[in-house]
Amino acid sequence: MLAATDTGRGSSRLAVPVLGDLGAAAGSLLEHRGSRVGIITGFYISRARPPAAETDGPLGVAVLAQTLSLLGSAVDVVTDPPCLRVVDAALGAVGNPELRARVWTGGEAPSWSHAVSVERVGRAVDGTYRNMLGVDISEVTAPLDTLYESLDAAKVAVGDGGNEIGMGRLDSELVASVVDQGATIRSIVTCDHLIVGGTSNWGAFALAAVLAVQTGVDPTILSAMTSRRILDAMVAAGGVDGVSARSEPTVDGLSWDQYWAVPERILDLLSQAS
Repeated sequence: MLAATDTGRGSSRLAVPVLGDLGAAAGSLLEHRGSRVGIITGFYISRARPPAAETDGPLGVAVLAQTLSLLGSAVDVVTDPPCLRVVDAALGAVGNPELRARVWTGGEAPSWSHAVSVERVGRAVDGTYRNMLGVDISEVTAPLDTLYESLDAAKVAVGDGGNEIGMGRLDSELVASVVDQGATIRSIVTCDHLIVGGTSNWGAFALAAVLAVQTGVDPTILSAMTSRRILDAMVAAGGVDGVSARSEPTVDGLSWDQYWAVPERILDLLSQAS
């Protein structure tokens, strides 16, 4: 439940039906260790000036992608053109030249053992893509959820607000009752394993931390210094806070100290259990 620490949007309540999914997702990825994994991310904040991808999502993806890479997996990180610069900056800050973001242009579906979506909007029941304010952002959103659904792969998803890929795994009435405008913005795109975070970065970090602790991966990727470097790189590339819509080193309205408090507690808990 640490990853689902509530930031005011009901994540702790959304997480209850899927509390076992974090362990199941980690187990599935470890079972196929060394395979090719695809990660989809990037949430465009069109109301920002200038518009850009938000800092929630790519930060967690960079940590997770590097962890998977250290486990021997090939990792493809996919986004859409408006988010490419920020997502690629997050990956570049890890220091692994094999990790680069790319835009999916269609064609033959990739051969991934697992498709992981992190903070990527999924279509609502009316077929639109909507942000947490209920605004239709379909015009600036590529249908990467369609790619996700089409794949013959184990499907993992990380989200925090009900409108992301994978949230279709939750009961529609639960999302409607917990999330502001939940009935309107709720994504119908489901998954095999759903990780609900207070921020999606926390969910992706928790998954990476479980994988790393269980396998003895170099802990540097889980350090505060690494995550802060990734965050700063995204902001330098124009990344914005998804709540404030400002280009600053914050995540969903949380200062750095507020943000890092949760990953720090996750690491403490895992160290005590190992």
